[in-house]
Amino acid sequence: MRSIAFVLVTLVACDSSSKTEEFCRRADSCNILRGSIDECIEELDVALEDLPPSQRDELMYDVQLCLDRPSCGGFSSCVDELDDKLAPATKTPNLDQADWRTE
Repeated sequence: MRSIAFVLVTLVACDSSSKTEEFCRRADSCNILRGSIDECIEELDVALEDLPPSQRDELMYDVQLCLDRPSCGGFSSCVDELDDKLAPATKTPNLDQADWRTE
């Protein structure tokens, strides 16, 4: 079932560059971004480039799930779960994990 979701996301999702920008802007607005939005976008885009297409699609699906959370608390919790799933080389950039728990 999950592979069907990936196919659907691939067919209807925005390109990864705009999705990473949306993700980084949301992280900034929720006060969990330690660096700049531009640094976050660049780091995520580089991490995505290094992934095979199937992993890239899965990551973008997970990013969209986080973006779909309406509150900053929900978004932060989702990012925390996403960060735990990722290998160290692809961890979400410049996010202040200490701040996630305080919202």
